[in-house]
Amino acid sequence: MDRKDRMGIPVSADRVVQAAVKLVTKPMFEANFKDFSYGFRPRKGAQQALREVYKWLNLKCHWVVDADLKAYFDTIPHDKLLLSVRSKVIDRSVVKLIEM
Repeated sequence: MDRKDRMGIPVSADRVVQAAVKLVTKPMFEANFKDFSYGFRPRKGAQQALREVYKWLNLKCHWVVDADLKAYFDTIPHDKLLLSVRSKVIDRSVVKLIEM
């Protein structure tokens, strides 16, 4: 969990560490996403997703799957998530920062 000041706002040092960890780890995980995955991806947005849906509809495809998992990160088994992270991130100091 983030250290928090009295107002509940993450301390700026935590923000800096989070940004640094994101810069290091994002390319590792981004490489595993499929091209048709649009949620929270760099250079991918809702308009592009809609264009992709229209393209497939014109090719006579009749199924579109959309999933939005509410508060998923709050319910994910963090021990299993960290196992997955450790399989991609070999730098122990980065893994330690993520665990914190």
